[in-house]
Amino acid sequence: TGVYRVLVIDDNGCETRCFAVIEEPPSATCDLTPTNVSCNDESDGAIHVIWSEFTTQGHEPVDIYANNVLKASGIAAPPYDITGLPADAYTVRIEATIEGILVYTECPTTITEPDEVTVSIEATDANCQLDDGTITVTGKSPAGATLTITKDGGAPAPYNPAATYGPGYYVVTASIPGGNVGNPDCTASDDVTVGEISCPSETAFGFLDETSSTCFSVDGFSRWGWRTEFSPGDNYTMNLYMGGDCDSKGVPVGTVNITYIENAVTVTHDMDDDYALTSVHTYVGCDLYPMKGGNYTLAPGQYTYSSPTFGAADAKDGLTVSFETDGETVNVIAHVMANIYLNGSGSFTEPGDPIDFDYCELNLSSAKIATNVPVLLEPSDLKVYPNPFSDKVKFEFVSGKDARAVLEIHNILGQKVSTLMDQQVKQGVMNSVEYEPTHAVSGIYIYKLSLNGNSQIGRIIYKKE
Repeated sequence: TGVYRVLVIDDNGCETRCFAVIEEPPSATCDLTPTNVSCNDESDGAIHVIWSEFTTQGHEPVDIYANNVLKASGIAAPPYDITGLPADAYTVRIEATIEGILVYTECPTTITEPDEVTVSIEATDANCQLDDGTITVTGKSPAGATLTITKDGGAPAPYNPAATYGPGYYVVTASIPGGNVGNPDCTASDDVTVGEISCPSETAFGFLDETSSTCFSVDGFSRWGWRTEFSPGDNYTMNLYMGGDCDSKGVPVGTVNITYIENAVTVTHDMDDDYALTSVHTYVGCDLYPMKGGNYTLAPGQYTYSSPTFGAADAKDGLTVSFETDGETVNVIAHVMANIYLNGSGSFTEPGDPIDFDYCELNLSSAKIATNVPVLLEPSDLKVYPNPFSDKVKFEFVSGKDARAVLEIHNILGQKVSTLMDQQVKQGVMNSVEYEPTHAVSGIYIYKLSLNGNSQIGRIIYKKE
């Protein structure tokens, strides 16, 4: 810049002089204030732009660029906000045309964003009626993200990796503060469903006493259970036994009352508080057993009455079935499926199928059973104590004869937990063995003592301290 004198001389020596002034173009300054992106990968950043006058005559209309992309034209005066920007480094250029000359000013700034938020989870199902499912976070970022969990759309609670969960739909959310003061948290979620392992039911049969009730095996069947004879005027209550055999009986889970008045037999089931009915099969007839194809059978579908299978929502704690008779002696088989995990919801009454007494024959020659009667050992004296236990439980028994003894512990799902004994034992000799759980959880366990294949079954209750 400056004042310049220009001398011009032609070929004849003539000259002239003139002056020229060179000045700097008009200039301005700018000031930028960035607003960071609220969350990772969003495009809600902004730049607040302020600029000074290019000349002393006041502001000229300007065009505004961000990283060479035109954002606004003909802006008369500051300030101006550029919005909708992702995280990046920016150069803002402000251009004006003054007296035909393009002039501009540039300023740099940077818009930042928070870390990306991610979370992933996996689940294991809960056992029947137990809140022992798990939800595990298999990955999250950033490491310092806060985790919350909701069940079935409920209120969020802090996620606890050591907690266990019941059946339901769960959402785990990871969150970090937003990119600017006042922004909502940045979040990411993953969802899982904790299912429920079905509640296992076990077979139970009604038993009155050793004189009145006859084990199926006595009549040649290879499975356990009892039939019991009733005559008009009888009114007896039988125990329902689950998970046993004809010798050990098993675990009492309820009662079944048989009332025979005139020409009607009424069978009333009443489950103990800890058990529910999931199905009922009742045989009432003047033949020893149900018939199919000319043979006796224990198939529940051939019984005089078979209930539907009751699920977790409609399991029963009682059921009464009535049968019409012609006043003759009848055999009764009370067969139920009992479940320790479910809560029964009331009793109800249904009629059984009519009994066709014209075709009843009251002797074994009317049908045949295509099985062999097993050879049973004498009952063994088995003691289990203490029960319940918190440390260890002791089993003691004396075998009625020389036998192969197998003593096993199973969980309530039927899975073997431990084999305590598998060896030959002598007749009349005391045998003793202890069980001390190492990795077992508190709950009900089933023990099974087999002597040459004949079993005694019962339950023990472990209360882990």
